[in-house]
This record gives sequence, C-alpha cells and structure tokens, in this order.
Amino acid sequence: MLTVNQVFCKPLTGTVIAIAHDHKTEPAQLEFRYSLKGRKLKIELSVI
Repeated sequence: MLTVNQVFCKPLTGTVIAIAHDHKTEPAQLEFRYSLKGRKLKIELSVI
C-alpha cells in the first residue's frame, strides 16, 4: 500500500509529482507523466 503525502501538478507539462512512501522504505518522490490520446489516459510512473 502506498501513502501519498503531497501532490504537485504541472498541467503545462502533463506531470503530477507525488511525495509518497510504502511503509517499507524511505519517502520517495514519484513522478506521474500523463498524456491524453483520444479517450485513453496514459500514465508513466517513475521513482526519482
């Protein structure tokens, strides 16, 4: 289970950054990149 502490949105770049932790590791910064293609939402997740 992942707990999100803070969320920042950059609508111009299509990026959402969430500060989160999974109760097993130190807090991590997760970057979500999304793009709207038609009616599909594509999300890429990477740990920074």
